[in-house]
Amino acid sequence: MPYIIENATILREGKRSSQSILVEGGKITAVRDELPAYSYMKMNVDAFLMTPAYTILDGNLPENSPEEIKATIEEKYLKNGCTTLLTYAKVDYERLIAQKLSEVEESLAGIPADYAIGIKIPIRILSPAVLRECKKRKLPGVFVEFTTAASLEQIPWGWVREALFPYNCPLIPSIPIQDEAQKRLLLAKWKKVMENERIPSLHYEVEESVPVASQALNRMGIFPWRSSLIHNAELSYNLYWNEGMGETDERSFFLHHGDKLVLTVRRGKIIRIGSKADFAEGSGEHIKVKTHSFFAI
Repeated sequence: MPYIIENATILREGKRSSQSILVEGGKITAVRDELPAYSYMKMNVDAFLMTPAYTILDGNLPENSPEEIKATIEEKYLKNGCTTLLTYAKVDYERLIAQKLSEVEESLAGIPADYAIGIKIPIRILSPAVLRECKKRKLPGVFVEFTTAASLEQIPWGWVREALFPYNCPLIPSIPIQDEAQKRLLLAKWKKVMENERIPSLHYEVEESVPVASQALNRMGIFPWRSSLIHNAELSYNLYWNEGMGETDERSFFLHHGDKLVLTVRRGKIIRIGSKADFAEGSGEHIKVKTHSFFAI
């Protein structure tokens, strides 16, 4: 049965807006500043601040035991408003892609959060064959690890671009070095190559264990269907007590204001209210990406 969430103060990318949301069947059918005078049941949330449920990257999660994975998801993520996890299989050789992805899928089977799995590869194995495999498996992204600018010059980027089309699975830089100045130089080089070669990509590293920005999620095909509160998205959100909350963003809410979190809804169902939680084992969905960069943001 349709209903309306009215007078919602929604925080998106650090900006607040007051809107009402029309909901039907666990999905958002309309979001407007003012909805027509429908005769539907209404839920007034003017005492709260609403955020989309978070998506967070955790590349090391599959390496833990099943018990540790479950505990981490529940205590670190679900209880703090994250309902979707992004992770990856670490692959050193092209022939191991299927095996490594299967191992990660098995480690996450039955978890109580939704999840998407990409791959992380050293730049030396970046090739059309690898990308065609990613396209076949509908992966959200390819994390490309490199530590030198010279390694970027050794890739046949024209073939890479052709292999990505039309799926356009983005390449995401991963630079495992401590020197921040050197890392900035490498990211600048990466950006220049990606733009010159017209490669679907992110121009920055995705930080782990904090909410992923909507621009990155859009490139990976997760936004706007998840971690958004817009038309046709799934109904997944958090409500925080608004009293005493100054200007802040989603990252700060996740890291520092868990004590203010009152309610978490995932796909239209309440999974946490107050201190009570219902994280049903096996309720998580494995997300297979259909369309990358759905929006131009």
